[in-house]
Amino acid sequence: MEAASSGGFFMADRLQLKTFANAEDLEQLIREQLKELTKLGAFRSGMNHLPMLNCIQTLVEAKATTMLVQTRVPDPDFLAEFGAYYSRQFADVPRFCTRLHFFAQNAAADEEVLTYLDRVSKASYLGFLTLRPIIKSPIGASILAANTANGFIRCLDVFPVHIAGVEFSVSGTPFMQQDNAVGACAQASIWMALRTLRKREGDRAYDPAQITDAATKYFVHGRIRPNRNGLTQLQMIEAIRAAGYSPHTIQLSHGANDQEPMDQLAIDTASKIVHAYIESEIPVVLILFPPSGGHAVVAIGHKWDEARAANVRTTITLPSGLALSCAHAASWVPALLIHNDNTGPYRDFEASAGAVAEYSFKYAAYAIPLLPVDVFMTGEEAITIATSFFGEILQGFKSENLLDDAGLTTLTASLAVRLLLVEKRKLRRWAATEHMVPELRDKIRLMEMPKRVWMLEIHQVAQYGAQTKANTPESLVGIVLIDPTADIPVSSCLLIHLNLPALVGLPHGIVLTWNREEGAPFQALQTADQGPTRPIRT
Repeated sequence: MEAASSGGFFMADRLQLKTFANAEDLEQLIREQLKELTKLGAFRSGMNHLPMLNCIQTLVEAKATTMLVQTRVPDPDFLAEFGAYYSRQFADVPRFCTRLHFFAQNAAADEEVLTYLDRVSKASYLGFLTLRPIIKSPIGASILAANTANGFIRCLDVFPVHIAGVEFSVSGTPFMQQDNAVGACAQASIWMALRTLRKREGDRAYDPAQITDAATKYFVHGRIRPNRNGLTQLQMIEAIRAAGYSPHTIQLSHGANDQEPMDQLAIDTASKIVHAYIESEIPVVLILFPPSGGHAVVAIGHKWDEARAANVRTTITLPSGLALSCAHAASWVPALLIHNDNTGPYRDFEASAGAVAEYSFKYAAYAIPLLPVDVFMTGEEAITIATSFFGEILQGFKSENLLDDAGLTTLTASLAVRLLLVEKRKLRRWAATEHMVPELRDKIRLMEMPKRVWMLEIHQVAQYGAQTKANTPESLVGIVLIDPTADIPVSSCLLIHLNLPALVGLPHGIVLTWNREEGAPFQALQTADQGPTRPIRT
């Protein structure tokens, strides 16, 4: 269905309404738009249109029924690519894009565009795809709503979208397909990560051409444009650093060489590392070596399976040397969710060593989380420090004859931990709105702390594993807050809260705050047991 012609040529040309009943209908509509945009036959053989096909399937599964076509869009990212490369080609490459907006609300027969826009529910908006006039890789800067994904999308933002004077919004993670000229998979992954953090970290985001320029300023190993060989690891790190972040390179594979697939033990270790950054809403660029060759993707979330056994473990070592084990939140993650410019947005990234998919976690060799420059402590350091402080508390239970070694082993076996970096404002809002003991609530809301803190959450394992997208059970029984700007571990602790009366045999919980200079508690507050707290969802 096209917009009524009574709206005039401009309306019919710039904005059109199309309805579709299934994936085949939508694919045909997009084929027509690509053909009109590029003046070439769309979906040619030998070209990778899998990202487009997966986007179509995602939208149909999200109950999309209406597409609004917006033509002659001056997309800033493609204009940058156009100026850097396509404008210099002998062939006439258009500089405008077409943007396709999707809604889960039907348009009436012969309904005019403005009538539909003025009445359509804002909640029905599912995001947009930008078609650039590059037939081999047509998806430019696009955002599909995170609620179209099956799992927890942790790295996302809310983006305003204006159409003919009506403002919509889409909460999701920006996606782009590599064009293999201005940018390859590395540039696309870095762009997606930077654009996700853009508003939160002060508009520090580059377009693909700027990413290539920053990456190749000091390290050049081939042609800059067309950049068909992609970027090396050092070039990727330089591009992220130039954008104002502190790139932290983590080697995940520790086999005979960094291109050897990981076994299950290595995957479990790597999943704990990556999980902390994903939960912190920090996109993680992953460098892979699947059978088809080197590739880069960006991890932005994870799936959840409450039926999985808590087999990913974290060790808590007491000062006495006793090693205890508790579950890690990564236990219930069967797959990460990634943006893969080769396959599309919100794709599964299986965590099993037996995974058969080419793009799976066992092929990950390096992880590069985009740490803020004011975070000096990595997640790996933070969990070591936080669990050591927790171990000292557990040692105290033994010293006071509350629990022996067997009792401590039983206690920690009933617990699960999650590590995440939390902004101070979100932590204070959580304390102000969630049910918790007043001593903890008041401390968090009033105490001095840096802009961000590493937070080790301690949960009752059964309740924590039972969470779903729709339900977050009250499972939190302890937290350890760590200063990410500290350089001396003993003085990095800000606060410890434990509420384990029924498990330990105490008549109360406790809140400890630290003397940073002496590296020891300076205040201890007893708390009345009010049961577990709901964990923070940032």
